[in-house]
Amino acid sequence: MHTRIGNIARAATLVVLLLTATALAQKYERKVEKRFEVQPNVSVNIVGKFGPVRVTGHDQNIVEVRVVITADEDSYEDAKESADDVDVKIEGSRGSVRVETDFERLLHNNDGRHSLNIAITVTVPKPALLELRNKFGSSHATGVDGSVTLQNEFGSAVVTNCANVRIVNAFGTTTASAIRGTLSIESKNGKVRAFDVPACRIKNAFGEIDLSDASGLVEIHGSMGAIKAKGIPGGSIANSYGSVVISLEKSFSGTIEAKTKFGSVDSDFPLEPRVKNREKQYGPVPEDLIGRIGSGNGRLRVLNEFGEITIRKK
Repeated sequence: MHTRIGNIARAATLVVLLLTATALAQKYERKVEKRFEVQPNVSVNIVGKFGPVRVTGHDQNIVEVRVVITADEDSYEDAKESADDVDVKIEGSRGSVRVETDFERLLHNNDGRHSLNIAITVTVPKPALLELRNKFGSSHATGVDGSVTLQNEFGSAVVTNCANVRIVNAFGTTTASAIRGTLSIESKNGKVRAFDVPACRIKNAFGEIDLSDASGLVEIHGSMGAIKAKGIPGGSIANSYGSVVISLEKSFSGTIEAKTKFGSVDSDFPLEPRVKNREKQYGPVPEDLIGRIGSGNGRLRVLNEFGEITIRKK
């Protein structure tokens, strides 16, 4: 009986402590907003840190900036002090707009109740030239027809319905869709997804690459991750330490080359060894195959060092 009462008392004490800790945690929100009338192809430069950045293109020659800083501290005064410590710079003219946030005194506490989030939301004219850099937060751009240069670290990077795109990302998933003009992606330690894109160049290390429906030739370099490419007209694909699976249209006409050092090649298209009647080898036997399909000038080259190559008819 005493044991039961003691357990109940300890549980009640724990609840009180949790409620007290929750009550002590205080949140403060600070907002900064500005609006600029600009020319259609305005240059917009955004530098963010410790929070998400979202940029959307619209049909007005106006740039609207909204920065929301949320601090969560032991007391309201501490939360307000942390939010006010964030340096927000928003400057603009008809030809250029710059947004930058910075916070030197990074909050850190073992109990995990201290937090700071700096969310940046920007609307720009569709023909704008966008340059966005962010760290420790996600980045998202949509509806920008001029150009998009996005550099992100420690967060996801998403670009949709934009033109002339270059993405550099590390430690986060990268997604590009409905892209026009040009596309270049460089990634480390994260998956890359791209679909409904033009001719493109994709490079990734320590992560998968998943590409589908490219309207032009592709150039893909992968390492330490699988590569999937579906609905591509051709191009070159190189990988190491991961499988390569490619889906080509049945009507593909041209040359296919597939080479692997430590793996095998499985193709729905007829391929033959580049060098026949080679001497007997021991251990893993590399495959170097080539095939001429139809009379077209299409070309696909695939090289994989440690992994299989699979080529299917779509």
